Amino acid sequence: MTIPHLILRHAHTSMGLTALVAGAASMTFRKGSALHRQAGTVFFVSMLIMSGTGAFISIFITPVAANIMGGFMTFYLTLTGSFFVGQAKLFPPEVRQTGVLKIPAFLPFALLLYWLIRIRVWPQISKRRALELRSRVDVLT
Repeated sequence: MTIPHLILRHAHTSMGLTALVAGAASMTFRKGSALHRQAGTVFFVSMLIMSGTGAFISIFITPVAANIMGGFMTFYLTLTGSFFVGQAKLFPPEVRQTGVLKIPAFLPFALLLYWLIRIRVWPQISKRRALELRSRVDVLT
């Protein structure tokens, strides 16, 4: 294991632990209080670092397709979640009421569904069709 891998792994695990503690802390403090906001900010930053390092490790150091998708999904959902908590008020009410701002939040789910069908379901269907065609050819010969 190389030094950069160790650094990334320790950053990933320590930020994950920090996110767990900060998330629990933000749920215990009264909503809107200064401590709640500070714990939420710590949770947000640690989740971004944890998911970013996890995706990086999964791409470049130990490639695992499911972990790559999980890292990017977590990063994207954390980022868009923070956007919808308070920053959506930057848009005019006409835009907020149309539902256009919800599209970026559901886009990863559509991509995940496509990925699952493409990787998990479609190969099974293709194998069955190939076997059916092979059996038809065997019957004809």
